[in-house]
Amino acid sequence: MCLILSAPRGWGRGCTGGGPVEREGYPLRTLIEYIIALLDLAAAEGRRFRRGLTSLLVGSVLILIAGLLILGGIGICISGVYAGFISVFHGSIFWAGIVTGLLTIFFAGAMLWVGKVIARG
Repeated sequence: MCLILSAPRGWGRGCTGGGPVEREGYPLRTLIEYIIALLDLAAAEGRRFRRGLTSLLVGSVLILIAGLLILGGIGICISGVYAGFISVFHGSIFWAGIVTGLLTIFFAGAMLWVGKVIARG
């Protein structure tokens, strides 16, 4: 009796009585072929998922870096406005800070309002 069920066709020629074993093993061979095809599909989808995940992570890191650079640039611009107001108010740090803070709050509120209008469509 020959029990080579997962071997490719043509193997196992040395088995005797191949007729009944071949007929009885055919559904099992078909099931094994379906399982192998399913595993191949899962491997291909895994590779595709890994490429998508890599792209997502690279994009997220780049967005994070861009956000940090934007925050740094805004901070430098605000400090420049503050330094300019110090010279406008003849060295009064208090009034330069008040005016810079109020302008920053105003622009932040305006950006929030514009974002709300855009989000609502």
